[in-house]
Amino acid sequence: MKSEELKQEINNYIEIRKNIWTVVIILSSGLAGLGISIADFKFHAQDYVKVILFIIGIFLDYTFISSINSINKEIKKLITDIGKEINK
Repeated sequence: MKSEELKQEINNYIEIRKNIWTVVIILSSGLAGLGISIADFKFHAQDYVKVILFIIGIFLDYTFISSINSINKEIKKLITDIGKEINK
């Protein structure tokens, strides 16, 4: 690949990473509010639903953070490829 194509691909990954970070911040804020609302657990059906949503939200948060980690690895790999391309 040419270095310009690699730079464009890195920029695309950076934009994707920014968007995922936005999702993580919003999801974490929602989970914090949900966590506060289930602090007074009274064994009602709505409380069980809140707990299930909280668990699903934590799983989603973990999934998004894992995808950010894999994107960071891809960016690092592309930066290494650019270095090899320049040193040719």
